[in-house]
Amino acid sequence: MRNYSIQDLILEAYQEKVQENNIRDIGKFLQFVAEGYARRWLKEECGINSEGAENDANGNESTWDILTEATVRDQVKYRGGKQKSGRPKLFLETTRRNSQKNAGAKSASGHVAYGSDEFDAALFVVPTSEFDFMNTNGFEVIAIPVNELVNPNHPDILLKNVPAAIMDKYRGKAKETVLSLENAKRV
Repeated sequence: MRNYSIQDLILEAYQEKVQENNIRDIGKFLQFVAEGYARRWLKEECGINSEGAENDANGNESTWDILTEATVRDQVKYRGGKQKSGRPKLFLETTRRNSQKNAGAKSASGHVAYGSDEFDAALFVVPTSEFDFMNTNGFEVIAIPVNELVNPNHPDILLKNVPAAIMDKYRGKAKETVLSLENAKRV
């Protein structure tokens, strides 16, 4: 069999998903892109150096995606879905295994909620109407501190969906939010 370029196959598969308008599969592709984009955004827009997370060998451990120079732990999520209102659909459920470690309220929906101590901020990378699926122009970053996402009924876990009021509070304030978190860690 002929040897194919992985890069070419990835691009071909991505273009197929875009043609099909398969938002779910596009999101799977763009999750890794979002993590790289968020690191560049932190550096270029906020002047913050960062590094990627450690490798989670068994896939069931708490982790974050980016660690900044001041040790702010950022969880990055690409979210391409929209609510009926037109707002981005921001959610935080994970696909971790439903194990004894993740039993109870953490996994009541069949997915596992993040623990409230796993990271310091959620960085949502969302496409705007200008996004053309082939360039990062048209990406918006929404940064939300983890303390805003704690489930009031279960303070050890995060909400699985970001309420509109919280999204609205932080939308358009990503740079200000991450700089505030960064400065608070330096004190």
